Amino acid sequence: MSAIQGINRYEYFKTIGGGTQSGGHYRRNVFHYTANVRSTPQVMFKTVKSGFASGFIGLSAQMNYVLGKAARIIDPSGEVDGQHELDSTSTKNIASRWADSFEKTAKDGKHTMHLVASFPAGTNIGAVEYIIRDTCEELISQGRARFEYIAAVHNDTKNPHGHIIVNRRNAEGEWFYLARDHEFNYDRFKDSLVHHGAKYGVELNNSSRLSRGFSAYAKDSRNTAMRGIEGRILDCGEAPFKGREKGSLSFFITLDTKFGERTVWGVGLEPVLAASRALPGDTILIKHDGKRSVQIPAENGQTITVHRNDWRIGFNGKEYSAFDQNSETAGFSSEDSAKVGRRVSLLREEISKYEILADSTGDEFSSMEAALRGAARALRHGKDVSSFRDYVEHGHVSLPVTPEAIRSDFDSYSDTVFSIAAMLEDKIEQLANEKASERPSLEERLFEDLDELHSMVQGLDNGTLKGHRFNGSIYSDAYRYKLAIKMPGNILSTLEANGIDQDEFNSRMKIETLPFGLEQHWISRDRLAIASHHGLDLETASGSEEANTRASEFQARLIDAYTSHENYIAEGTRFLETIATFSGDRLSSEVSIEIIETMNAMLDDTEMDKLHRAEGSVFLDKGFDIDIWQALDVLKT
Repeated sequence: MSAIQGINRYEYFKTIGGGTQSGGHYRRNVFHYTANVRSTPQVMFKTVKSGFASGFIGLSAQMNYVLGKAARIIDPSGEVDGQHELDSTSTKNIASRWADSFEKTAKDGKHTMHLVASFPAGTNIGAVEYIIRDTCEELISQGRARFEYIAAVHNDTKNPHGHIIVNRRNAEGEWFYLARDHEFNYDRFKDSLVHHGAKYGVELNNSSRLSRGFSAYAKDSRNTAMRGIEGRILDCGEAPFKGREKGSLSFFITLDTKFGERTVWGVGLEPVLAASRALPGDTILIKHDGKRSVQIPAENGQTITVHRNDWRIGFNGKEYSAFDQNSETAGFSSEDSAKVGRRVSLLREEISKYEILADSTGDEFSSMEAALRGAARALRHGKDVSSFRDYVEHGHVSLPVTPEAIRSDFDSYSDTVFSIAAMLEDKIEQLANEKASERPSLEERLFEDLDELHSMVQGLDNGTLKGHRFNGSIYSDAYRYKLAIKMPGNILSTLEANGIDQDEFNSRMKIETLPFGLEQHWISRDRLAIASHHGLDLETASGSEEANTRASEFQARLIDAYTSHENYIAEGTRFLETIATFSGDRLSSEVSIEIIETMNAMLDDTEMDKLHRAEGSVFLDKGFDIDIWQALDVLKT
């Protein structure tokens, strides 16, 4: 049970529960959703947009700000570690040392990156220091000074926060940057802050805005009404939002106002401008009257309440708004509808997760169940999760749904998950002692139980995970089903050459439906068997790398052997059917396959090629008492 012991609940749910990225998609679980209904503070982590330095002067100013105001300094080099409020001479010395290592040109002209992590008001400054320290050690330094950094904790605002300056280029020539599918990404940093926060008694959450409510997702700088901007239209249309290189397309109107040019961006502006019939050169007044509720159809005839910007445009003495029309969704452009549709689809997924997690908790954890189910209803009515108490079922109104009661249920639920996980881990360890031919069926049942556990933690319908299997192994459905019927000899020889038990492999082929993880488990077991067979030491980097290479080649050889066998049979079958037509008869596929498999066992590739060319002597050369035409007569009978 080594994987269970010695880790806190967040670490378990992050690792086992799926709080990791896969294909760019970040999977959140019961930890995050329960923290949502308890209104656990969200972890705040960002990059400072202007926080790049390309030379000594900019870096010196950056260091002076970060280190000069520091309540605590975190310096892995040890030079100023633990100090506070460095003077400008000291900060310039550090900046000079860093700048000396800068190349003449950087990847994007920016040699450093400035990161900020902020914590709830009242968080102990010492805890903030160690959370930042541990996060930087885990992700930036990685125990080997991979990237140089220096950090400082500030307490000059009500929210204590940490500043981190990273030297983006390391000695190996690697560059540090944040990107969704990259090793370094926002969610990974946030997850690390939450994990280390739990160690020091600071409870944080890293959940999506959408999982907390559609209106939380929709909040932006225009969540209060705008009094109005008047000016002459200079330009309008679609462009990346606020000119950002990777921004999504959004509609904008640029006005020439008495204060200069002003550009207004917003979903819903386009249909209102179209309704007003104002053109470039016309003078209009743009107002934003907050947000209004819109009912969007959902499954089963139900509706979901979302929120829409209420844009208003004044032109020629008249005010235009999409909400002035009869239909609540009137005025939506196709682009607006598509964006709302995507958000609604994502919102439905979040509602489903709350409901499935509530089903998993059941009556045994009644406060947690009531809160999760109330959160699903709140989302369905367009409210934030924080208002879940208004949507608790009538039969549950007497239940305590305080943060303390929900946390108590979550702790008990976690203990249950831990217990199940430990039991399953014990069973996995015992598999090695089972009879090889019986092991795959035991693994099938075990991994079905693991599927159930993942459903309890991730809020996924049971069986959803079955669609996320590894692609391209010999254990995939495309090969397994056929090999269960017939195992070619060339595959058996490949197994023997790599130390893979043939009985166990044959039994694996008979498993009808692979539970999630079982395919990867088999591939991992094959790697261990291959390493043992070839005497590789997996404790060494070279041995581990060699085992990975051999395991990959093993899979490729199995697939090649299978494909070659299939092609051989198909070509031989076509040959026999062609030969049969010369005598006025056609062989059945069954007979053709049976004969060609016999030929395959007796003839090599060269002689099979001769056979394709109808050289009858090949039969006599191999000891047949008949030539090719006599063989044909035998087949006909």
